Amino acid sequence: MDDVELRMKLSDLGGPEALANCIIKHFPEIEIPIPLSRIAEAVGIIDIISQKTDAFEGVLVTDSSKTKGSIAYNESSRPQRRRFTIAHELGHFLLPLHGANAQCAKADMSIGQVTSKDSNRAREAEANLFAASLLMPKAMFLSAIRRLGAPEVGHIVKLADDYGVSKEACVHRYTDLCDDPCAVIFSRYGIVRYICKTKTFPFIDLRKDQPLPRQSISAQMKYESGQTSDQTETIPEIWTNDCRRLRDKVLYEQFLDQTDGYRLSMLTIDGALEDDDDPDEDEEMEESWVPRFRR
Repeated sequence: MDDVELRMKLSDLGGPEALANCIIKHFPEIEIPIPLSRIAEAVGIIDIISQKTDAFEGVLVTDSSKTKGSIAYNESSRPQRRRFTIAHELGHFLLPLHGANAQCAKADMSIGQVTSKDSNRAREAEANLFAASLLMPKAMFLSAIRRLGAPEVGHIVKLADDYGVSKEACVHRYTDLCDDPCAVIFSRYGIVRYICKTKTFPFIDLRKDQPLPRQSISAQMKYESGQTSDQTETIPEIWTNDCRRLRDKVLYEQFLDQTDGYRLSMLTIDGALEDDDDPDEDEEMEESWVPRFRR
């Protein structure tokens, strides 16, 4: 049923995170994974329909005033991706400057620059940010991160399962919010796909399409899909030229093998970095929040 009180609260807001936070606060008893159908109904979405199609990942259809709407999603996608798609389309529905209708492809779910000068890309980025903020609410997710303790790959697996999101979406949120310095490298068959890291982690010299460092355990060791390696001390110099920030620290490496050659590698630091060692923002490889999914 349409929740008039909630719609009134949302009408005064414009930003993706503010809208998501308002929804979460409106349901103080809410549990994870976040109940998207309940939220969609409360804000005016009449139907959420599965479609067997290759034409889109998600579609939003509304009346001209965006008081009512329907969402369709690609039923061939993984369950975690479907949830993200539905949340993404909810973002289009609730964000005030977004049009009354939207059809979103896979590529739209991979746009992360909210400040893009391209208005279409900026809207897709805002919808992605809304989806992340709704599915992994900041206060709840940060509290869960802190309860689990120092970063390790197993925490990503648990959080992704608990919140009903993909591991990659989880990593983006995790590295956005985690207090401890860490970095995650996504690769396939030993070739880097992209990197997510906390702002406090030193600059990593690897780039997309480069091979993983030959001396790393991620490049040398083979595991079965679903298996996680031990945390192993690794050589800082093979990952970064900014070893000054790692003096008197130990760098650890751990990885999770996935299907079809995909691998998730995590770097962690034994001991907090000094406050005055924060990286120069001009040298940061800034990775905006982008939920990339395995094809």
